[in-house]
Amino acid sequence: MCLPVHKRNDFNTADNTSQIATTSTVIETNAFADLHQTRDDVVEEVMKAPERRINNVITNLHDCVSQLLMHAVVLEETRNKYDNLKRRFQMQIGGTMIAGLGIAGLGTYFAVLPLPYAGGFIGATMISCAGMVWFSKSQLTEYGRSLCSSEGLSSAYQRTHMNEIRNADEYTANVWQRVRVHLKVGLESFGLEHLPSVSKKELDRMNWILETEVPRLRRLASPAHFGLRSRAHEESQTQ
Repeated sequence: MCLPVHKRNDFNTADNTSQIATTSTVIETNAFADLHQTRDDVVEEVMKAPERRINNVITNLHDCVSQLLMHAVVLEETRNKYDNLKRRFQMQIGGTMIAGLGIAGLGTYFAVLPLPYAGGFIGATMISCAGMVWFSKSQLTEYGRSLCSSEGLSSAYQRTHMNEIRNADEYTANVWQRVRVHLKVGLESFGLEHLPSVSKKELDRMNWILETEVPRLRRLASPAHFGLRSRAHEESQTQ
């Protein structure tokens, strides 16, 4: 810490014949000049603390929403892949059951199939559907494991952020490095079967925060905006 010391002169007189002067003098050398400059710089940085705090809060908001959006987009891509295969198996099982029961019913109605044959056909259809259900569950379990692996999540990230990867966006790559580990742990603990969907409205809301709200907050926190606002306040008071 360096505090300026001003020159002080004390004069004492006695019998109008002698004077004793005591002078305390500070020699301003280059070293002291540097100390004074450093002190002024520190004070200036301290005065910028509120503005810097606001900028840090806005940056933290942008970073958190970016991570949340990437979580949601990659999870939605992974869930859609899983649900597409699940629907395909359900359609195959449902189609087989409807076809088998339909053929047996029509054959009995038109007296083409005797009842014992129709019953056997229905039984074979049910056994086939049960086998397809078992096969689909095993395939879905394996496919879900593949989707939740590091390679599967990386593939989902590449599909959903193709433009950013093509443009070598370093910020997006940095966000992915922080997101992917937590994403994998969350999927393994929660499971694709119970993973809720993310609506388009929620994704649009997060994009709106990043593209509109964060820039608006930065404009409000800028020194130029504070200067305009303070001048407008002073003018309104003078009027």
